[in-house]
Amino acid sequence: MSEPRRPAPTPRPARPQPATPAPPSQRPVPRPVEPEQLTPPPTPPKPPKPPKPSKPPKPPKARKAPKAPRAAKAPKAAKPPSAPRRRRPAKPRQPLAPVLPARAENGESSEGSRAQRLRAERTARRLRLRRVLEIAAAVLAIVVIVSLALAFSGGSTGPKRAGSSTPTPTPTITGASLRDPGLATTYLGSAASDIAAITTYDYRRLDDALNAGLAVTTGKYREQYRLALTGDLARTAAAEHVVHTFEVLDVGIGAMTADGNQATVLVFGRERITDDRTGPAGDVTPITLCATIRRDGNRFLVSDLTQDTDPGLPPGGAALPLAVTAARTEVVNLLSFQRSEFPADLQRAVDGATSPLREQLQSGAAGAKAELDVGKYDSSGTVTATAVVRAGADAVTLLIAAQETRAVDDANEPTVLNHRYEVTVTRTAAGWAVSGVVSVDGAG
Repeated sequence: MSEPRRPAPTPRPARPQPATPAPPSQRPVPRPVEPEQLTPPPTPPKPPKPPKPSKPPKPPKARKAPKAPRAAKAPKAAKPPSAPRRRRPAKPRQPLAPVLPARAENGESSEGSRAQRLRAERTARRLRLRRVLEIAAAVLAIVVIVSLALAFSGGSTGPKRAGSSTPTPTPTITGASLRDPGLATTYLGSAASDIAAITTYDYRRLDDALNAGLAVTTGKYREQYRLALTGDLARTAAAEHVVHTFEVLDVGIGAMTADGNQATVLVFGRERITDDRTGPAGDVTPITLCATIRRDGNRFLVSDLTQDTDPGLPPGGAALPLAVTAARTEVVNLLSFQRSEFPADLQRAVDGATSPLREQLQSGAAGAKAELDVGKYDSSGTVTATAVVRAGADAVTLLIAAQETRAVDDANEPTVLNHRYEVTVTRTAAGWAVSGVVSVDGAG
């Protein structure tokens, strides 16, 4: 067995064949083969040679061939895409190029497109115009709304302006001025005529009196008035031939609601009653009434009527309450004198007065003291009602109803006197002081 192994080295002479390009991986592995097989080995390496044409993997280098088209921008020179560009002559078909032959070729289509364009332009113009009109209408609506808001918030004439809910003085109210003097004047004029209508009747024409009173009254008071003029009062008037008249002497404005639809009015008047008992002269009596006037549209009607009550103060400037307080205090001082303390009482009254009242008090001091001594009484005064006749920044005229109580020596009961004054208060450097006091009834 050892001897056949020796021929194995014999193939070594065939080693010169490695000159063939067979890859090393295909070299024959030493194995026992027959001598016949030593010749074919060259052929197996040849199949690998076909891979040489498979070197097209090197064509990846040929991929640079695309650069050739880049460098071959000559196609641009050849302008192969110029053929599609030659189709652009279709643009002359637009109506904006009327001279191009394309329009002549397609005249009808260009005319149709132009008509469509014109319609589109007209539609666009209409839309723009409509948009402008809508914006203008919106702006006009805003202006109208703002104007109305300012008109209502600023206060319109009549009740709206008088009905301001602000209780404090506004910058337009200076000193002791009224908040709405025009409305106050209207209330005063209406009260004077209304009171005269409902307090005047003649037994011979009760129906006329009833109609006149019903025309100026409202609410519950209207029904009360109807019952009086058709009930006991009417029967008494007819039986005793009563003629009742009422003379309005002076009126002053009192409290007023925030909306200006109601106010109280102080009325100084004088009633006269004539009947079978009094004869033609009749009985004359001073009467102080407080009427509640309610506004109903353009009418001012009496809704209540009382006697000897205080109507309160109307809305006005911050100085108005100060002026009213000064007037009430001075009236009390003028009605309050003690014989034993007359000099001090007189000085107190003088201190609350200004010219010309101050000088009048000083000149009449002796006469006032003599009246106390002769009458043997001491007096004290109280104020029962106050109302405003007119008010300005530095001067106010008031109606003041007061009572004077005289305590007479050795008398069981004091004597009570009613006084009604028109008092003028003036602003001075030291404050508000009374410059004049006039009796409405004509007596001191």
